Amino acid sequence: MKNDNQKRRTSSRFTVAVLLVALVYVLSACSTKERDADKDTKASDSASEITETETTETTESETTEAPASTSDTSATEPSETETVPEDTTETTPEVTEATPTPTPKPKPTKAPKPTATPVPATPTPVPATPTPVPATPTPVPTADPTSAYAQEVLDLVNAERANAGLAPLTLDSSLNAAARVRAKEITTNWGHTRPNGTKCTTAITDQGLSYSAASENISAGRWSASDVVNGWMASDGHRANILNPNYTKMGLGSVKVDNDPNGYGMYWVQMFMG
Repeated sequence: MKNDNQKRRTSSRFTVAVLLVALVYVLSACSTKERDADKDTKASDSASEITETETTETTESETTEAPASTSDTSATEPSETETVPEDTTETTPEVTEATPTPTPKPKPTKAPKPTATPVPATPTPVPATPTPVPATPTPVPTADPTSAYAQEVLDLVNAERANAGLAPLTLDSSLNAAARVRAKEITTNWGHTRPNGTKCTTAITDQGLSYSAASENISAGRWSASDVVNGWMASDGHRANILNPNYTKMGLGSVKVDNDPNGYGMYWVQMFMG
């Protein structure tokens, strides 16, 4: 806006300057015209005086030569020749007025119309239909074959200890009870941590037993005493528990699960203490 005002002021000043120059030029031309007219008038007056003088002289000469009688009407009267000064053609100087070049007025720049930012329509959230997940059936122990396998497992363990030069272990009924509890727990919570978050050995103290050293071996998917003992002996950690010289007692727990969703069908727990 400031630039537009400056341009308008500059244009106005330029126009005024041009008009002033044109006015001075016209006044100067008028003065020149008046001077020329005076000169022409003086020249005309001078020419008239000269003509009159010549006419007077001619008349006087003719009058002197003419006879005294005035009755002769046949005498030719002298004609007065009046020299009419030629019209002086005055050339009026053409005044060429400089036409000021109009300064183009800046066209106002139209401010761009604000473009509305399209607001994406918020889709109505459609609650996802949860895919039904079939509930995993909880394994339910259907039999406790501990009594049938406990002695057989003990005999196989003592044979391995004898080969290692170690004293045999004895079965403990309270330790068997702790191992049965743990066998049921691992059907739904596999590992050496109990469902309540405590260590596996708390099952021993729950039976009122005390110990200085204790450990646990677990297995699943084995269907005979020899199979489960062979599996433990093939694992360094389980083998170390079986051949630990600090242990004196063993307990065994086993659970059979029909239609086991985990696919094992048989779970084993072996506990040691000393």
